Amino acid sequence: MLRPTPGAPDAAAAALGPRAGDLGRRFVTGGDGVLECPASVGSGIVYDVWQTGAPLRTVDQGGDPEGPWALPTPAGSVALRLVTMPPGPPTESGWHATPTIDIDLILSGRVAMELDGGITVELGPGESVVQRGTNHRWWVVGDEPAAWAAIMWALPDA
Repeated sequence: MLRPTPGAPDAAAAALGPRAGDLGRRFVTGGDGVLECPASVGSGIVYDVWQTGAPLRTVDQGGDPEGPWALPTPAGSVALRLVTMPPGPPTESGWHATPTIDIDLILSGRVAMELDGGITVELGPGESVVQRGTNHRWWVVGDEPAAWAAIMWALPDA
């Protein structure tokens, strides 16, 4: 999955309104404090807050990802991402799996995550899910947009 045209308006950003800009602020020691470009993934927007880019070797490693945006992060790397999604029904195009262990923490709104086999869990602010390479899809439950933080650990041999 490649990064879309930088700065392209999108329905998810419009649905989030003025709060969409609040999610673009970050503080990373040694960073510039600004998120460059979100990526549209399905009906959501994914902001790369920080990535190691490769297996960790030092505490100074990491920063902005290099090259085109991709949902799976480089083998052995760790990424912190913010995801925003407008209300809407689940879609077939939303199914995806990555060779990562993901910790997703819901920040606002309510979301549903469905796994293969029809298992669905609904999550709200402060709730989390740990995924281990599962095929899944997300959608927003209710009329309010949702936002969550995702920490993704890519397997070394992925």
